[in-house]
Amino acid sequence: MSRSSDQLGEKSPSTLSTLTRGLAVFALVAEQGGELNARDISERAGLSLGTTYHLLRTLIAEEYLVRRPGGRYDVGTRAAVLSWHVQRRSGPEPELSIILKRLHSRTRETAYVSGWRRGELTLLHYLAGPQAITVGRLEVGFRQSLHARASAKAVLAHLPKERCAEIVDRLPFEPLTPNTITDPEAFHVELGRVRRSGYALDDEEFARGIKCVAAAFADRDGLPAGAFTISVPAERFARNEQTFIREVILAAQTAGTLLREGRLTLPPDSAPDFK
Repeated sequence: MSRSSDQLGEKSPSTLSTLTRGLAVFALVAEQGGELNARDISERAGLSLGTTYHLLRTLIAEEYLVRRPGGRYDVGTRAAVLSWHVQRRSGPEPELSIILKRLHSRTRETAYVSGWRRGELTLLHYLAGPQAITVGRLEVGFRQSLHARASAKAVLAHLPKERCAEIVDRLPFEPLTPNTITDPEAFHVELGRVRRSGYALDDEEFARGIKCVAAAFADRDGLPAGAFTISVPAERFARNEQTFIREVILAAQTAGTLLREGRLTLPPDSAPDFK
């Protein structure tokens, strides 16, 4: 939904409307992963095309954005610095990073670790696979769309039922793709399947063409502390689904043992069975 200029500025006498609009343009570009041209940004931000170009030129000059071939805009090198600071401040413990790296190297796919902190599931860190497809909006610090993320399903399914129901009742159930679950009752049924199987799936529910599998890991009290996830192009996922499921569950079990016993014990490094 596009935002009007009133929404992007003039919130209070102390608000700088130009800065607010510039940040909004930067956020739009970052969320869409380099898919927007100037006219797209103008329409979505509710700004005139002239103002949009002025903001884009400024952000490019300061290296927050770059202009790609074809007139599309993407984040620049200054954005990478911001991302690094976010990861340093809110990233996972070093031992969880080791488990993430192992999952990434064994599956050769994009691997994520999320943390359940203060009632929110936050993406803490990820490692992109060599054949990865960019999933727009899914960056470090992302907390939204719990109904469409495998990691969120994995965590919600293992919360106390009253707490789970309370959170599900507040979900917006926005349809992100034709496969997104938008009915609360169907979502509860899906969480029941996750509890029984020990893993959660995102069947092209967050982004078209991408499937994910996730498994939650528990703290010493047996409550979910986070989840490991891998995202895979749908065609490749179908060929190795069981291997991907096994690797994600193994990563979550390793993290759970770490949190219970206070030491990292990696399982034997046998070769995954890929097709």
